[in-house]
Amino acid sequence: MMPNKEAFTKWLSVKKTGFHHRQFLLLSLPLDEAMFFLEAVVADYKDSSVVSNNLCISHVKHIPLTRYQDYLGQQTNSLIFDARNGFHLNALYASAGMVQAGGIIVVLLASESSYKPNLGPLKFSYGYTPKTSYFTDVFIRHVKKNNGAYVDPTHSFFPSSAISSPLKQAIEHETQTNQQDWQLSKDQTDIETKITQRINAKASTGSVSIILGPRGRGKSSLIGHIASRLSAKVNNQNTPVVVSALKKRQLQRFYDVNTASQAPYEANRNAPLEKHAIQKNEIKFYAMDEITALAPPHSIVIIDELASIAPALLKRTISHFSHCILTGTTDGYEGSGNGFIHRVLPYLVSHKNTHVYTLSKPFRWLKGDTVETCLHSLLGYMPNMGSSTRTAHTTDKSLQSKINKDVLHDVQFGIIDKTILVKSNKLYAQIFTLLSDAHYQTTPNDIVRTLDANDCIIAIAYKNSSHINKANRQVLGVAILFEEGGELLSSLKHDISLGKRRVQGHLSPQALSLYLLDSDLCELKYLRINRIAVKHAHKRLNIGTNLLQFCEQYAHSTNVDCVSVSYGFTSSLYSFWLKNDFTMAKLGHRIDTASGTCSLLMLKPLRDIPKLSKSLLQFRLQIERQYLRETHKRLHTLYQSIYQTFKADFMFTDTVHKQFVNKALKRYLAKDINLEKIAPILLWLLTHDDAHILPISARSIQELILRYHEKGIHKPEKCEIEHVVFSAVSDIFRVYTEQDHLFDYL
Repeated sequence: MMPNKEAFTKWLSVKKTGFHHRQFLLLSLPLDEAMFFLEAVVADYKDSSVVSNNLCISHVKHIPLTRYQDYLGQQTNSLIFDARNGFHLNALYASAGMVQAGGIIVVLLASESSYKPNLGPLKFSYGYTPKTSYFTDVFIRHVKKNNGAYVDPTHSFFPSSAISSPLKQAIEHETQTNQQDWQLSKDQTDIETKITQRINAKASTGSVSIILGPRGRGKSSLIGHIASRLSAKVNNQNTPVVVSALKKRQLQRFYDVNTASQAPYEANRNAPLEKHAIQKNEIKFYAMDEITALAPPHSIVIIDELASIAPALLKRTISHFSHCILTGTTDGYEGSGNGFIHRVLPYLVSHKNTHVYTLSKPFRWLKGDTVETCLHSLLGYMPNMGSSTRTAHTTDKSLQSKINKDVLHDVQFGIIDKTILVKSNKLYAQIFTLLSDAHYQTTPNDIVRTLDANDCIIAIAYKNSSHINKANRQVLGVAILFEEGGELLSSLKHDISLGKRRVQGHLSPQALSLYLLDSDLCELKYLRINRIAVKHAHKRLNIGTNLLQFCEQYAHSTNVDCVSVSYGFTSSLYSFWLKNDFTMAKLGHRIDTASGTCSLLMLKPLRDIPKLSKSLLQFRLQIERQYLRETHKRLHTLYQSIYQTFKADFMFTDTVHKQFVNKALKRYLAKDINLEKIAPILLWLLTHDDAHILPISARSIQELILRYHEKGIHKPEKCEIEHVVFSAVSDIFRVYTEQDHLFDYL
C-alpha cells in the first residue's frame, strides 16, 4: 500500500491557512520515497532547516548534528531532523525549540532492516551494539498520542492542528496590537521597565536581574529590547552595554530585535548576523571566557542562554561587573540549566542584589502547543509526578509517618523488562522523571542510551500490590546499571593498560587497568552503578541502601566480580558509599564545569581479588594525594575529607607496593608509558626516605616535573622536560632494571 500523497498535500495546504499548532510529521520510509514529502514541506514553508550529518537539501539551511547548540535562539518555520541511524535527542529537543507556531518538525526514521546505530550520533559501549531501538517505539507512541502526523509504507495519518476559537480570538487581538514580531507583550514590557528602573536606581550599588522561563517565551527578544533602551540612555554616560553567550551565533534573535527596536522602519531583520556588526549602535559581543579581561569593568553585561554556560564561569563574570542581566531556560535539559538553579542562584541571592523575573506565556508558539507537550512527556518533565527540583515538597508529619510505615512494609525490588517499560506510559514517566529530578545533569541522550543499550539494566524499588500489574507499579527508587569488562576486552587489554587504546564505555576496567598498570583488570566482570535515585517523599527509609543490596545480589547471580560507581564528589555522597562498604579506588583530576565537582571511582569486590586489594588501592591513593598537593592545590583541598579516612601510620613496606612501583618504572624506562602517567609515582619515589636517591638528583627531577604541570607551558618546553627527566631517571635506575634487581634496590 502506497502512502496517501493526496491526503498529505491537502493537509499541508490547510496548515497554511489560519492559526495552527506546531506538529510532528514522522516519515518511516526509504529516503527516495520520503523526498516527495520533504520537498513539499520545503516548498510550502519559506524558511526551512535540516539537522543532519549527511543529508543536504537544496536551498535549505543545513545544521550539523554536532553543532546544533550554535543555533539556539534562532527561528525557523519548518525543521527536518534526520534520525535514520538513531536519535541524537539532545539535538532534536534543542532544535525543535527553533520552530515557530504553525510549523512542522519532520523526523526521518529508519526501517528496522536499515537501522545502523553504530553509524549514528550516539556511541554505545564496545561490543554492545543494539539491534533495535526501544526509544524509537516510545517516540512514535508519544508523537501519535500528541496529535502528530505519520507516514510509513502501509499507513498514514494527518490530524488537524487548528486551534480552538477562544484562543484564536485572543491571538487575533494581540496580532492587531503588536503589528511587528519584534514588539513586546505586556508581560515583557513590564519586566523591561522594572529592570531598567533597577539599573538606574542601583547605579552605585549594582544589581543582577535574571529572566527565567521555559523556552519559546521571548527571552532573547526581551533582552534585545532592554539592550536597545539601556544603550540609548547610557550613551552619554560612557557606560557601555555588552552581550555574551556560549556562541555568538546564538544571538541572532537578540541582534535582530535590538536593531529593529532602534530603527523599526529601516531594519532588515532577515539580514545575516554579520550585517549587524556594522550597525552604528551595535551591542558589542565578548566571549564568556574573555569578558572579564576585555570588557570595560563598568559595563552593563547581558548574558543569554545561561543554561549552556558553566556555573563557575557565570559566578566569576557576575562578581566582576556591577550590573548583569541574565536570561535562560532552566526547565528541561538545556546545558547546565538545573546546575544554575542548584549552584549559582543560591549564591547570587545571598551575595548580590538579585531579582528573578519569570516569563510563562508562550511567545514563539501558541498556548497548548502539542509538540512541547510531547517532548516534555517524552523527556520525563512531568511536574505533576512530584518533582524534587521543580516543585516544593511540603508533607504533613502525620501523613509522612503513615507513608513511611506503609512503604517499609510493602517495598519490593526487581529488574525492569524493557519491553514492558516502553509500552507503559506510567512506568516510563515515573522512572525518567525520578532520574531527571535526582540527577540534574541527566540529558535526553541518556534516556535513549538507557533504553537502547544492551549493556544497560534498570533496577527499581516499588510498592508491592498483588492487584496491580507490572506495567502500573508505583516506583519508589531506580538504579541504572551497566555491565563492563570481561572477555570482550581480552584482545585489547594490553594496549588499554598502557593508555594506547580507549574503547567506548567500560569505564571501570579501563580506568583501573591504566591506573594500576594491570591489563588483567580488564577481564574482570564489573557492574557499574550509573545512577541511583529515590523519590523525595520516601528518602531516609533505607530504600536506597536496600536497592543497592538488591543490585549486589543481581551481580552475584550473574557472576560479576566487582560492583563499581563513579560520581561527582560531595561529602554526603562519599559518606553514603562508604556506609555501603565501597572502597575509594581513584580520584578524578578534572573539575566538572557544570557541577564544580570531580569524579571519584569506588569499588566493592564481590570476592577476594588481590589485584584490587585495599592495601594496594590505598597505597595508590597516597601517591595521588602527594601528587595533587604538589600540582593541583585546589583539588587537594577539595579531597581533604577523603584523606581523613586514610591510615595515618601508612608505611611503604608491603611487597605489593614495591612490585607496583617496580612495574611502573620498568614500563616507563621501556617507553611503554610517558611522563604524564608516571609523574605521580616518580614524585612519590623521589621524596620517599627508602628510595636512596641522591638529594640533589631528586630535587632536580622534582622541579622539572612540577614545571611540566604548570599552566601555560608550551609544547616545545614540555617535550624538552620529558627528554631530560627520562634521561635522568634512566641514569639512576637503568642498571637495576637491566639486572632485574630494581625490587631489591627499593
